[in-house]
Amino acid sequence: MIDNLVGNAIKHSPMRSTVLVSLGAENGQLFVTVDDEGTGIPVEYREKVFERFFRLPDSPHEGSGLGLGIAESAAHIHGGKVVFSDGPARPGLRVMVTF
Repeated sequence: MIDNLVGNAIKHSPMRSTVLVSLGAENGQLFVTVDDEGTGIPVEYREKVFERFFRLPDSPHEGSGLGLGIAESAAHIHGGKVVFSDGPARPGLRVMVTF
């Protein structure tokens, strides 16, 4: 799951940008966040990207459209949830998995 999320962040970020992975605990929950400086995922697609074989329209990147669905399933099996938000960098995406 983490390999997939970090790999996606690297693939969708510009060269020489930063991908930040954080682990922690807050309010009785464990979390991992992956922040990137890529183009992000438009809000209207943030749930759809978990569907098998779905790829963002006009995506310039190669892929099967399975990775985020697999990551979500892995998180779910371990009692986790995957949530997207705008990253701290603009543009950018934050992926947070809570357990």
